[in-house]
Amino acid sequence: MAGACQFPDTWLGQWYQKELGDLELMTNSIDKKGICYYSDTGNKFYVKKPDGNKMCYSCLVITARHENLLQYKESRPICQEKTNTKFPRNCDIPGDAFLYTVVREKSVPVTCPFQGDFTFTYDNNTGLCERPRSKAHACAGDYSLQLHFRECPNIPGSINQVATIQCLASWRDQENYVYVKLNSFGLVHKHQMYRCMKYRERDTDSGPIVEIAATADATCLGLHSYYDAPLTLTLKKDNRVPSPSCSFPVWMKYTQWQTLSGQYLFEVDKQGTTLRLNQPSLIEDPTLTSMTCQREHLQSDLTNNTSYPVFEFVSRSHEKCKSFYQCVRFIQRSQDVIQFQTGRKVKHHSHACTAANFRGKQIRTLLAITATKKDCPYPGSHDLSPRNHKCQDVLRSGCHDKSEIRIQMCSPNHQDKQLKCLGRWMESGVSYVIARGPTRVLCFTFREIKSTIQFTVSNECTVSLETNRDVTSTAIYSFPRSSSTSRCGSGDISDIKTTHISIDKSIGKDNAGLLQTDATQPNKASDKERRHQNTGSSNTSSTLNISSVLVLVNSIFFLTVSHLNL
Repeated sequence: MAGACQFPDTWLGQWYQKELGDLELMTNSIDKKGICYYSDTGNKFYVKKPDGNKMCYSCLVITARHENLLQYKESRPICQEKTNTKFPRNCDIPGDAFLYTVVREKSVPVTCPFQGDFTFTYDNNTGLCERPRSKAHACAGDYSLQLHFRECPNIPGSINQVATIQCLASWRDQENYVYVKLNSFGLVHKHQMYRCMKYRERDTDSGPIVEIAATADATCLGLHSYYDAPLTLTLKKDNRVPSPSCSFPVWMKYTQWQTLSGQYLFEVDKQGTTLRLNQPSLIEDPTLTSMTCQREHLQSDLTNNTSYPVFEFVSRSHEKCKSFYQCVRFIQRSQDVIQFQTGRKVKHHSHACTAANFRGKQIRTLLAITATKKDCPYPGSHDLSPRNHKCQDVLRSGCHDKSEIRIQMCSPNHQDKQLKCLGRWMESGVSYVIARGPTRVLCFTFREIKSTIQFTVSNECTVSLETNRDVTSTAIYSFPRSSSTSRCGSGDISDIKTTHISIDKSIGKDNAGLLQTDATQPNKASDKERRHQNTGSSNTSSTLNISSVLVLVNSIFFLTVSHLNL
């Protein structure tokens, strides 16, 4: 029956086939192949396509090798008059029928079956190129490998060329196969960039090797043997590149970590030896940097300056396919918060972990994606001044919920701002709090100075180890340490302190536009009266205007975050 056939939802989307070019696979039709009118066994699909005054019918036997790759064979078409309502169901396909390969466009890459650093020989049907040895280098993503082909004397087809392969699909059909995208100078057409490979691992007297046979186009045809193919390669591990000799601590491996902006994601691999920095929005090539633990550095000068667990190591790092050494530090601040600092790039691992390489480098904060809410500090109901004409705006910490900071605004044009506290720690007399708002995560820092508590709010919690100061904060604010006791309000947590928040007078000129002056003192009236009474004003002391707070909070919530400078 026409219309009774549907392709699996996982197949829908944009694809490429060498013989047909770009294709779109829809619910019950394939672009350039026809409309599916019947399916019987799950992989047999009968399609029809008009051809002049006739309608042509054929059968496709489709095999899903991977979510990114389909292969199919097709019966000889049967064409008949369009007025003939009898739809043929002939699916006689000879065993030697042409095998078509279809690859998903904009595929999410997969882990390559061969990873690391190798030397290799190759033959592109012009002779075996053995001397000098070509090299293959690992890249940041475990789905990529960079091949450096070297030209051999007396081998006319040998070349000096760099090519990067990106693995898109892998499967087994009697032998192991991997489908790749090849990026190199001069390759501009899809039928040149997409390649099919079969491979095997084999032990030899000189050690284990990987043998690869590759096609010259986007099909999977012509791979007769590992010695008879358009391109053959033999890979052997490069022993000159040191292997990892350390692994990351348990407190780093149990979850994924994200920057406070949410733009970048860190994850330790299954072996526990490599940490990768990913940008999930870059679907086709998400891994920006990798850090492989070569050797733990036990003499870190940072351990003398903090009571928190420190893991410092020499890293063989990759930015895309460029490799270098550097020293990397991780500090566990709490179960759900870690911080890290990367040293300068060096050519040799023995020169990585020196104090000079960390000088001027910022420390950055990561939050576990599984982070749960925590109690917020400085509980109480804090007045924001100066008051509006008819009511009082209030900052509440731990009133509605111990884990919530809420900025309550009496203006009818604004909704209350609510943030959930997710992590807390203290270092050198500074208290740090990470809180999630409606659209982003913010970092608060609190310092107790004489009779006041100063605090800053920033978008990345980026700290300089030299000054122990947040280098991305907008301004410094403060409120008195001691104040009268007041309830949070009806239905809230009671018996916590109420304070009056004011701007610190040492604020820089760049933030002067956020400030106004007012002599209003903390109001000891009830919470209800404080939010609705009219107040007078006289300009004698420096205080924080509620409109300034709204500007600060809203600007941070919608701040555009620049790329990490690792």
